[in-house]
Amino acid sequence: MTCPLEGKRILVTRATGQAETFSREIMERGGEPIEVPVIAFLPPEEPTEIKKVLGRLEEYHWVIFTSANGVRFFFEELKKAGLAFPSTSKVAAVGKKTWRILRKYDARVDIVPDEFIAESLLEALKAEVQPGEMILMPRGNLARMKLSDGLTEWGAVVDHLTVYRTVMNGSEREKLLELLAAGQVDIATFTSSSTVVNFFELLEGTKAEKLVAHMKFACIGPVTAETARKYGIEPEIIPEEYSISGLLNAMEQFYD
Repeated sequence: MTCPLEGKRILVTRATGQAETFSREIMERGGEPIEVPVIAFLPPEEPTEIKKVLGRLEEYHWVIFTSANGVRFFFEELKKAGLAFPSTSKVAAVGKKTWRILRKYDARVDIVPDEFIAESLLEALKAEVQPGEMILMPRGNLARMKLSDGLTEWGAVVDHLTVYRTVMNGSEREKLLELLAAGQVDIATFTSSSTVVNFFELLEGTKAEKLVAHMKFACIGPVTAETARKYGIEPEIIPEEYSISGLLNAMEQFYD
């Protein structure tokens, strides 16, 4: 039986260290992954604020994680500080992947929405968060404000804590241009708005429309897809479940 992705050359734009699982699953489904990490994740340039917040972590009623990276960098800082996560703080996670990472750190998760986007998490929190409650949101420097704005409107006190930075991986530009110029990519996959933005920034100064004209675009969810549209791209593949597995299933369905 032929796999729908058999022979398809699939561009994986995730950061180094996060692309491995995605690439392996692509190969298991017959596709050929091509890893070009257009983003990289780094610690904050100034860690002073992190140390201050971790020192009074028990003040927060809720700690809300909107990405797996936020979890990793937060708990690594907690470990370096020699502190434990307070048992009195409730935890919310934006989706199953974030939840699974939290479980690796033995963190209890009180809320995970059915849809893996900030809007769904906001809805799930509506009946749980009380006015005046203190909320900490460990996040990246480019995180959306939709969730925190909604919580603030309900009367919660929201503190943002930047625990990592998302930056463009400029070292991959030459490789990316060579692949696209040679027509060696059938599907470009984007798992965050940052991957879309950095992909097109790496193409600045080129005839980007011509380079990508032959490709299909797969976006992990509606937010990422909307970012792609800002660059004049209409994604052909958007899964109903906003996860890597959902994205793979949607690609298979597209070619089946």
